[in-house]
Amino acid sequence: MGATISCNKKIGAFVCSNDNRIYIMFEQTYESNCHPHHPHWCAMQMGSLENVMRGIFLNASACEGGMLKRPGGYVSPESYIGDWLDALANPFVVRHDREVPLRFGPGIYTLPSEKKEQIIAALREVGDDEAAETLLKGMTIKRRLDSDSVIAIAKQNVMAWTFDVTESDCGSLYAGNLCYRPEHAKTPAIIEPFARLPIEGGGMLFQRDGDGLWIGKGVDYRVIGEYVKALWSTEMAFPGSYKASIRALRARLKESIQFLPTCVVLIDDVSDSMYDYQADSLRRLAKVLGQSLPCRIPVADVVAAGCADWHVRWDVESLAEQGFLRIETPEGAASLAIAVSVPTAKAGMEIVHSGSAYLLDERISRGWRVTRRSDGTPFRMTLSQVDEAVRATHPVQYQPMMTQANPPVAMSLF
Repeated sequence: MGATISCNKKIGAFVCSNDNRIYIMFEQTYESNCHPHHPHWCAMQMGSLENVMRGIFLNASACEGGMLKRPGGYVSPESYIGDWLDALANPFVVRHDREVPLRFGPGIYTLPSEKKEQIIAALREVGDDEAAETLLKGMTIKRRLDSDSVIAIAKQNVMAWTFDVTESDCGSLYAGNLCYRPEHAKTPAIIEPFARLPIEGGGMLFQRDGDGLWIGKGVDYRVIGEYVKALWSTEMAFPGSYKASIRALRARLKESIQFLPTCVVLIDDVSDSMYDYQADSLRRLAKVLGQSLPCRIPVADVVAAGCADWHVRWDVESLAEQGFLRIETPEGAASLAIAVSVPTAKAGMEIVHSGSAYLLDERISRGWRVTRRSDGTPFRMTLSQVDEAVRATHPVQYQPMMTQANPPVAMSLF
């Protein structure tokens, strides 16, 4: 699978006639699986500082899973966000007095037809009935880039490339009066704990909801991605806090809490609102477990079935992430266990990855050099691959939380 490679970033800025500050994200990228590699600039999010900040964190959410990288490989969400904040601190002046074409159409450089109602309503709201009627007739009309009409359309999450905006619209002059350089403000990140099912090879993370039930949140990179995506508003309120917040989340994910057999798995019944594949997964899981839907079943039974068949593990994790499978902890913290011994990757350790044994040789930038034991062939593995293999090869040692030396710490989770 290919990834988008981010090579460079630039922020353009200008002031509208109503004195509102408008920013535009420009990013130079190429696709890793398209050859030859020709980096090209693309105008992306356009609008107020809040809109652009939301776009930055939305893009950063793709970093942890590896869909967005640097030319050298993996880039953390923190580093990617930092690059954009540097660009916001040094914006370029955008040529905003030129007219840009507005039209609906099937191409990516036209206004999206699926947002026609919102765009027409936005134009009427700013008093541009002429543009609204012209677009409804399927015709093209031109408006200045800094006009109320274009800004109103951009607020509907319409990308800047649809207005025929390119990186060449950025001049060589810095917009020093529009730079974003806020004073940093620290804020403590309060993150609820996560827990896992002790299924061999499983990676689903669960987190308590308002009703006290544990619901599926996805595997590690999905959890981090979703958290990063929603972090932009916190960063706006507490500038510079994003690094500490993401670090706090990573620390939570490493706590390695898991459910004990006394916990209960709640599985929903099939409903008419479900897709066929969701209903099939529920019926298939219930059949394997020997239950009728809806059902309550001990965690121990689900874990045994999941360890015996990876298809069951797949159904359990996918249904949990979709909200059709939840976990109840009837004894509170006494239903959980916490890791007392967590193996970490180190040189000389043997791991198993994709059915083959490897020896960890040397830690390198964003990964490890490894040697396949069967034939001595050297390879390079990413940090995520090694971490996953270490967890699978060297199981974590757990102890019930209520037998810890400091029970109040365990009870604080509840």
